[in-house]
Amino acid sequence: MTAMYLDHFGLSEPPFRITPQTAWFFTGAQRGALLDALLYAIAHDEGIIKISGEVGVGKTMLCRMLLERLPADAQVIYIANPSLSPEALLQTVALELGIHDANSLTILRQIEEALIARYAEGRRVVTIIDEAHAMPQESLEQVRLLSNLESANRKLLQIVLFGQTELDELLALREMRSLHDRITQHFALAPMSEAEVAAYVHHRLDAAGYRGPDLFNRQAIRLVTLASRGLTRRINILADKTLMAAFASGTRNVSPRHVRQAATDARYSLPPVKRFGAPALIGIGVACGIAGTVMIGLHLLRQDKPPAPVAAPQASTRPETAASAPIAPIASPLAKSASALVSNPVPLAPQSAPAGLGPVAASLLEESRLHITQSPSGNYFVQIQRVSANDAPSLEAFLQHARASLDPAQLRLYQATIDGRVRYGVIFGDFASAREAAAAIAKMPDWVRALGVYPRQYSALH
Repeated sequence: MTAMYLDHFGLSEPPFRITPQTAWFFTGAQRGALLDALLYAIAHDEGIIKISGEVGVGKTMLCRMLLERLPADAQVIYIANPSLSPEALLQTVALELGIHDANSLTILRQIEEALIARYAEGRRVVTIIDEAHAMPQESLEQVRLLSNLESANRKLLQIVLFGQTELDELLALREMRSLHDRITQHFALAPMSEAEVAAYVHHRLDAAGYRGPDLFNRQAIRLVTLASRGLTRRINILADKTLMAAFASGTRNVSPRHVRQAATDARYSLPPVKRFGAPALIGIGVACGIAGTVMIGLHLLRQDKPPAPVAAPQASTRPETAASAPIAPIASPLAKSASALVSNPVPLAPQSAPAGLGPVAASLLEESRLHITQSPSGNYFVQIQRVSANDAPSLEAFLQHARASLDPAQLRLYQATIDGRVRYGVIFGDFASAREAAAAIAKMPDWVRALGVYPRQYSALH
């Protein structure tokens, strides 16, 4: 059956396995940028780092990619069992450090000595705790004590917490404030938008060897987004069942009917079918926009900030690969391009009249040109947002919201052309070092940091 299914669509292997495949890592939908931000934070001794997200949003894949990308000099202590008691947690760390004779009275001191020895060798130790939302509060308190181990100028132990959104709620408790205050980076992995789902589906099909015309049309992608709620695991399950439904029908053209059959089989809810033509599709589009807005609102409410006005993203007629996927719309809580922290220089677009920009954005773009050109290449700025020209209307709303939360004099806007597509980037500040840029990030409001901001050098814009 599987071989017939693959032959039917011209695939070399199943494209939508739910088991994470790091070779197929999708760098779109902020996944690549978030991975780079994690590596940067670990490399710069940021202490405790937290990554949270809904069930099935892609945390396990991100965790495995982090394990693969950590430098060779890093020793990783991976803790997959979150239910460990404080004593068992210390014993696990001690064993991973080669301490086999630890006792409860001296174990913390022995751990510290082992960490100091590795520091003297130029090695770093990274502890990754998966499913951290399920840890007992006493064990999380032990994590805080471990984070206190440090030399004169750096942390001896880097700690990364992966957890569901319940971890955010747990850390918000008054009795957990000591640990919460020691978390230097809070990252949120957001569900995918409709455009991001289209790019993801195309990426997976391409990785599995498909070379034909689009299998999923725009209406099918819209239904996949609705039924999956933008969650990676549900997208994989639904897309796989949809292809099976199309195969059973003897066609290679995936239709909304096949998606609905798949959603029914997977027990995923969808709006009822309307029988009067075009308005049915309009209703689905409105529902999708409402669902996305609700998700954004809930995320920003968790950041204790009101959401900025947003504009609905425009879906492309053909999904792109991860390498060339369009920049995520501003509405996404982590919306910025999936670029590396150390990226290739981005050529600035010619100074032509910006089409579609509002008055605030157009004025800021003109004011920023001279500063960007004259700033030393070795200086740093904070990358806050990057969007495609199609999202120019929502850029205006975002800038107005950002000006109310950040120093307007430090906000700048650049225009760049990448692969023939116009992009706009919102940046902040001009710093002599990455450390100064990181200090500025630490002072930014929670809702801004939740976008996944990170330092870059001005050389990337020259």
